[in-house]
Amino acid sequence: MLKEYLTTWRLIFAIGQPLCKKSFWIFIGITYSINLIIVLIFSFFDTEALYDDYLYYLGCIFMLSYILAGMRRMRDINKPCVYIFIPFYNFFVPGNG
Repeated sequence: MLKEYLTTWRLIFAIGQPLCKKSFWIFIGITYSINLIIVLIFSFFDTEALYDDYLYYLGCIFMLSYILAGMRRMRDINKPCVYIFIPFYNFFVPGNG
């Protein structure tokens, strides 16, 4: 599982390559969990200046990674990349893996 996650991060900008459903959800789940843990740690220490700046940049990086992974997932099922912006679409999409 960790190997799939790291492989997805390594190939995050390889939009032309497909991403199977299992790898997509592993990537989304682990990335979201890491983001949540970081937010909880920063909220525990209550350092507002660093908290705001760090979370802004972290949010931008994670949001970009979610969008790029979604684009690769849509490539896997031969759908237009615009479909990643339809809420819950990937839950109901059949695909490889």
